[in-house]
Amino acid sequence: MNVNRSDRVLELVSAAYGAAIEPERFDDLLEAWDRWCEEFIDVEEVAFKTISPQFEDALSASERLEDKQPRVSAIENTQAPLIVLDADDHMVAVNAAASGMIARGDVDLKHLIGSRHTAKQNLGAEEISAYRCQGVKGGPSYLTVEASVTAAIKAQNPKADTMIMLSLLEWDDAFSDQLKARFNLSDAELRVARGLLEGRTAQEISATLNRSLATVRSHIKALLTKSGARRQTEFVQLLTILGQVGRKADATPEDDELTSDFQSETWIEPAGKLHVVRYGAGRPAIYFTTSSLPEETKAVRAAFSDAGLAIMAPARPGFRGETARADEDASIALIEGWIDRLQKEAGPNALFIGHREGGILAAKAAQAVLERGGSVGGLILISTGAPTHNIAEFDDSPETIKRSFRAARFAKAGLTLGYHTAARVFRSGSYGQDRILEYFFRDSPVDAKLMSEPYYRQTMLANLNYCFKHPSQIARDVGDWGSDWSAALDAVASVAPVRFIHGDSHSFLLPSRIEDAASKNDGVSLTLLGGSGQLALYEQPQEISFVLSAFA
Repeated sequence: MNVNRSDRVLELVSAAYGAAIEPERFDDLLEAWDRWCEEFIDVEEVAFKTISPQFEDALSASERLEDKQPRVSAIENTQAPLIVLDADDHMVAVNAAASGMIARGDVDLKHLIGSRHTAKQNLGAEEISAYRCQGVKGGPSYLTVEASVTAAIKAQNPKADTMIMLSLLEWDDAFSDQLKARFNLSDAELRVARGLLEGRTAQEISATLNRSLATVRSHIKALLTKSGARRQTEFVQLLTILGQVGRKADATPEDDELTSDFQSETWIEPAGKLHVVRYGAGRPAIYFTTSSLPEETKAVRAAFSDAGLAIMAPARPGFRGETARADEDASIALIEGWIDRLQKEAGPNALFIGHREGGILAAKAAQAVLERGGSVGGLILISTGAPTHNIAEFDDSPETIKRSFRAARFAKAGLTLGYHTAARVFRSGSYGQDRILEYFFRDSPVDAKLMSEPYYRQTMLANLNYCFKHPSQIARDVGDWGSDWSAALDAVASVAPVRFIHGDSHSFLLPSRIEDAASKNDGVSLTLLGGSGQLALYEQPQEISFVLSAFA
């Protein structure tokens, strides 16, 4: 049956409003958009401009509904790091706190689950257990509470069977005083309570404290009576929860208080507030990540440090909770408001490094420094892609990529609506996260295979969680990828070396386009990483470190 163009327009408008009101219809929007693009490929610019007001209205409706219908994953209601497993002990979901720990390398999921089975000690109940297990081999152990998943988590994660909560609590005087005052405990009872919290049995506590087993059991009975707990496991769970109150265990990379290999600071200027991360020693380098986390992962930080670089990584304004207008381009705000201080802090001839769309920002920031009479020591662009002179250059890209770049060029409100809807789906639970990960990597088989591995999966979840705070900015970033920023590239290449580092299997920022750009400019070179796509920085950090060391 033939479908005329007016029907395609109505179909797309209907899908846009449907996704704005009900994020679960995100796939309907994508499918309708693909069909619409196919119909209008010959007059796309005019067609996009015609449909753009409809997207703007749908986006406004979606933003108004966001405040009235917040969609928060059930596992995020637990502030402590939480890992959800299926019946076969495969991970099906984690909350932001656990995601950050895995992405940073503080927790190796396979080792954690393995040590959980060897260290496990049941304390009397079948459904709840408490014990200590290691996050990484040879690393510190965490108090762990394990239980069957709640009904709310099960509803959002149908395969979920068991939840594991890691307590970041360490017993200190403040916590001891809190328990003593709350439950009127004696010093002897406090010592027994600490033993239970550390996962010890009554027999082990008896031996440790050099008290009879009968005395220890008497203290345990008193602890249950005073706390109102019915059994030991319930008491341990109560202590764990109390330990989290007032000490938010938000161990995401945004509040990485447990990691000492980088420092965070906040600058306050007339331009506002800026969050800056520093790590490594050696040649100063300003690192722009844009929608990725400024801290990056522990492995990436180590690679940059091994290369002999002193990294200074700013977050874009607004991405750390600072006030930012919804219509403000955070990349432009970073350059206009902060580039002078960034250069001053880094010193003359600093390297400018950018990852993904952050490379475009790094190039434009370096150009701004040169225009203000400053100096640049070099520009390194990791997985950034070459400047785009004509939108037709993406004709060889997958359909989803072509659609996104065309929308970014001709109807940004439509792309923003798509990302806004994707963000709401992402926040709905592990099923929603799976859908969004599948969407982002379905046209990149080499990267999609990595999503079954916890490290890469959690790295991408953490990055998506970060960038989804500003869907409109993501749309701007996609627009930058499809723009001609060659003036910034040429300005830097005329005075300092420029090096692209790119995966040879990248599916939409094709290395052939970078090879073409490098062949036309003596100051530009390219290093291709074999077998890597979008995740080259995380797959081959040491190889990238080796390339960077030549600039240190």
